[in-house]
Order: sequence, then C-alpha cells, then structure tokens
Amino acid sequence: MRNPHYPYRPDIDGLRAVAVICVIAYHAFPASAPGGFVGVDVFFVISGFLITGILQREIADSTFSVSGFYARRAKRLFPALAVVLATTVIIGWALLVEDEYRQLGKHVAAGVAFVSNIALWRETGYFDVASESKPLLHLWSLGVEEQFYIVWPLIIALTFRARLNFFTAAGTLGLLSFAASIVLVDSKPASAFFLPHPRFWELMIGGLLAAADPIFTGSSTSGEGFALAGRRFATLREAAALVGLVLIGLSVAIIDEKSSFPGWWVLLPTLGSCLLIGGGPRTWVSRRLMSRRALVSIGLISYPLYLWHWPLLSFARIVYADQPPVGARLAVLVATALLAWGTYRYVETPIRVLARGARCSRVVVAGLGAVMSTLFVTGLMVRHGVPQERLKDLSVIVSKARKDWHYPGDDLAAIDGVSGEAVLFFGDSLVRQLYPRIKHVAALNPRARRAVIFNTAPGCAPLRGIGRKSRSECLAYSARGFEIAASPAVRVVVIGGSWLGMLKRGDYYDAEDPKERVLDLEEDQNLSLVLGRLEQQLRLLRSLGKETYVVLNPPGGRLADPGAIEGARLSTAGRLKEKSIPFADHRVRTGVINERISAVAQRAGAAVIDPAGWLCSDERCALADPEGIPYFRDATHLRASFVRCCVRDFDQLVVIENQ
Repeated sequence: MRNPHYPYRPDIDGLRAVAVICVIAYHAFPASAPGGFVGVDVFFVISGFLITGILQREIADSTFSVSGFYARRAKRLFPALAVVLATTVIIGWALLVEDEYRQLGKHVAAGVAFVSNIALWRETGYFDVASESKPLLHLWSLGVEEQFYIVWPLIIALTFRARLNFFTAAGTLGLLSFAASIVLVDSKPASAFFLPHPRFWELMIGGLLAAADPIFTGSSTSGEGFALAGRRFATLREAAALVGLVLIGLSVAIIDEKSSFPGWWVLLPTLGSCLLIGGGPRTWVSRRLMSRRALVSIGLISYPLYLWHWPLLSFARIVYADQPPVGARLAVLVATALLAWGTYRYVETPIRVLARGARCSRVVVAGLGAVMSTLFVTGLMVRHGVPQERLKDLSVIVSKARKDWHYPGDDLAAIDGVSGEAVLFFGDSLVRQLYPRIKHVAALNPRARRAVIFNTAPGCAPLRGIGRKSRSECLAYSARGFEIAASPAVRVVVIGGSWLGMLKRGDYYDAEDPKERVLDLEEDQNLSLVLGRLEQQLRLLRSLGKETYVVLNPPGGRLADPGAIEGARLSTAGRLKEKSIPFADHRVRTGVINERISAVAQRAGAAVIDPAGWLCSDERCALADPEGIPYFRDATHLRASFVRCCVRDFDQLVVIENQ
C-alpha cells in the first residue's frame, strides 16, 4: 500500500509478487517450488521494513498515536480478510462434516483475533487433522505479524524517547528471537514454526534495514541518503541486489519439507530479501526485474491473493479426498486470481477511498470493527454447532468413526495375569489400536491369561538408538521397551508400528552420531542401518528365549479415511464411495517396507504377523462394510469396534491354553 510518509517503491511490490507466487506455486504444485513456503518469510521482512519506516518517521515527528497505527492496520487488513472469512464459512457449511466445520468455526474466530498461529500450535499432535484439510491454515502468518505489531511500536518509541541506540536494542532482541528459533526447531518444531517469539526476528531484520535505509538505499524523503549511497556504494548495492535475488531463488529450490525449518535455513530468504530491498530502488535488479509492470500489478493484489488461494485449494483437496487433478488446481488458481482482483478493485480500493477523511476514517474503522466482531461471534457459534452443517447424515457416520478409539494410556492399559508370565506390546499408535481386543479377550479369560504390558509412544518407531527430531521422547521410549522386553517376567514380545510412516516422516537420526544428522530412510544405506539395529535387538530377544512377533504395516491410505468421501460431499450420499481397494494397491503402498521388515524378522527368528489378513482377500482389501460404514477412524488407524470384534491374531498370546 502506498503511504504519504514513505516514497513508493515499485520494486517492493514486485518482491511481494515473487513471494506470493512462490507460496501459491508450492501449495498448488509442490514439485515446482519445493521451498515456496519461504515466501511468507519474505513477506515478514517486507512488512518489518515498511511499517518500521513509517513508525520511525511518525515518532520522530511526534505524530504517532497507537489508535492511528491500529486504525491503519484495520483498514489495510480487515476488508479482504472479512470477505474471505465469510465466504469460507459459507463454503464450509456446504462441504464439511461436523467435526471439520466446528474446527473451521474455531479457526474463523482465531483468524479474527489474529491468534491463528497459537490455535494451530495448540492443535499439533499425532492425531491432528492434516494441514491440507484446514482451510484457514495460512492465517498463522497474519497472527505472527499482528502479535509483533503489538510490541514493536512500543520498542521503537522507548528507544527513541530514552535516547537508546535502536540498532543495539532491536538487534539484541532480534538475536534472542533467532536463538529461540535455532533451539526450538529440532526439539519442538511446531513451536519454532507457529509461535511468535521465534519468528519476530524476521520482521525485526526488516525494521533494522528501515532504520539504516537512508544510508544504504537512498529511500529517504530528503534524497541525501541516495546521493551518499550513489557516490560510495553503487557497485556494492548492485551486487547486494543480485545476491539477494539469488538467495531467494536458492531458498525456493533447495529448501523443502524435510529441512529443519525455520532454523538456520530461514536465513536464506530473509537475508536475500534484506539485500534486495537494501540495494535500493535504482539497482538494475530493482528497475529492470522487480519493477516490471506485471510483477507490480501482482504485488498490489498480493494480500488478497494470499488470502484466497489456500481456502480454495484446501476445499478442492477435501472434495477430491486427495491432491486434486492438475486441471482442478489450475481452475482454482484462475478463480484465486479473479477473486483477488475483484477484492482489490471492489472492496479494498473503495474502502480506502472512503476512509480518506479523518471523520470518514473513524466511521470506516468502526464499521470494519463491527463486521469483524460479527465474524468472531459467527465463528464461535459454528464452533458450538450453530448452524448445523448441510451434510448431517454424513457427519454422523464420519464423526462416529473418528471418535471410535479407545486407549487409556500405558499404565491403565496394563492387565494383571495369573501365570507369572507377561506379554509386552511394544510400538506406536498402531500397537495402541490393538488394546480393545486385548482387553476384551483378557476379560473373557480371567483365570487363564498372561499379564499384559503396553509400552507405546505415538509417532515413535520401536528402534533402539534411533531418535526423532520432532519427538524427543522416542529415544527413551525405545530403550525402555527393549529393557522391559528383556526382563525375566516377559515371555512374549509383540513389536509393531507404522513402518511406512518411519520411511516418510523425514526426521529420524542416529543417536550415536554426535551431529545428529537426519537420516533419509528412503535411501537404502540409511534404511539398512536402521533395520540392522532392529535385527540386533530381535536376535537378542530370541537369545533370551523370548517368543517374539513383528507386526507388519497394515492396509490403509487416503481412501480408508472416513473423510475420503469423494463425490459424497457434493451430494447427500453419506457413504464411502469406495468400500474396498485392490490388494495390489496395498502392495504398492506398503510392499517394499513390509518385505524388508519381514526379512529382518525372519533372519532374527521372530514370527511375522501380517495385518492384511484382517481386511484383505487375495484380490481386495475392505475399507468398509457392505453398507459403506468405514472400518477405519482415519487413513491409518482401525476403529476400536472393528479391532474388538475382528482382530484375533493376538488372542492366543494372551490366553494360556489348557488351563
């Protein structure tokens, strides 16, 4: 947005365009821009630069007011955001089932309050809904920005009035924020990504650049800064702008979902943005590339583009129950562009014109506040079931399936036995899902059962010495599991887990590696190292006389998810479209890892249990009963009711024969 306090720089609108194009490309066609999500970090730097420049001038001129600052923020952010939130609520009513629509209501209220990042951080967990199914996920970045602007004007004002060195004060705070990002990115990656304090430095670095702007870029209103910069640093500025553009391009090309992000990696796009902006408006890159009319035009509507693109892509993915086909994604991008232009032309621009006068400005801000307050209340109502979603019958089926889970925790899951022998169930949530059947069988045989012990941790593979960056408890969990397994009281050991998930998660490391480098388990060398550890432990258990079983990866996948109601969301069908999948699809999905795990178990002398027998014939694997009622609670886990009645492979391990 142009501002009378600050000379307009078309190259910055061009940089906005680059940032939003990267984000949209990443979300629509991930392979085309694996690190496109860094566009948000570019936005952070731009925002810090522009807003800080305005704040410093107002504070220096004694024209700054808190109310005036937030009134400008409201006029800038509220109009487009209100339209997108209202539209999302309406589309959500038509396409979502109960738990999804209620969660959307919570996200609408959080978006209005600019705390989406906090809400999303609190939701992160093993059974959380996939990010693609959250139409307002992208509002986390607005939350970070607005939380930053609660404290940033105060910091600038305090340093100015107390005659403190702004660079020292802001630089120290920025370094602390960056240090928090580095510390959290491995141990608590969700916190590093969503919480404000590990992100604030990205806006601060833009603010520091704004404070140095008259020296380096010549964007000061007096023009003296540019003269100084032109005489002394022209070549340096040209090089800085070019290097900055290269750094942004590299970050989009080499950073991906497996990178420990933000952490150190975020230096690439943020420093690149600083160098590009800091080079000034007269470098070749800024004049010839970033100020091109097409880029500037996109930059002017970058905010509504950002707001519209993700809800539309998310709803498309929900309808298709998977990544939409290329044609559908292209159609979504066309709709995004049209809606963004329409929002800019018919919502943002008229409101901006209407709010030019002081009195009109107050009226506009009050009206926008009333609209946002209404949306906040609407979000809370949706959160509590008002109005009821359109797909009522479908909601009942999906909701029942997703709530059909029973595991009380390792301590409460333990069952006393009568023989002095115990069975250990050791693994992740795929082992936890066995509990309803184990409890049922034990209850039927109170005088002829072994004791049962569970040692489980969601998202952790039962691999001693192999940890996960995102789950610090995994190392202790696996070590404890093998220690329990080796104890004299344990006669039978059942080991299982999401072996497929182990391949895909991308953040495992070898605890013996002092640098704790992430292992790409899709590379055979690394996978062989990890499976070698498992084989050693299985051999040890067998040498101790343990009766040992390894459970392979079960069937599943996107069509197993009760929410995978492709086609049903556009009608009122209320049943899964696919009641089964070809057995060959299960083999394609899990065959490679199941074969490797099976080979490891057999070499170590352990028995193999294949969950395909619970659901599959030679030709097909069932996902639902003949009426279309799903057997799964999500894409991976079976419902407790199905396990209780139908998963019988472990009965003979719990029940003692001939008693």
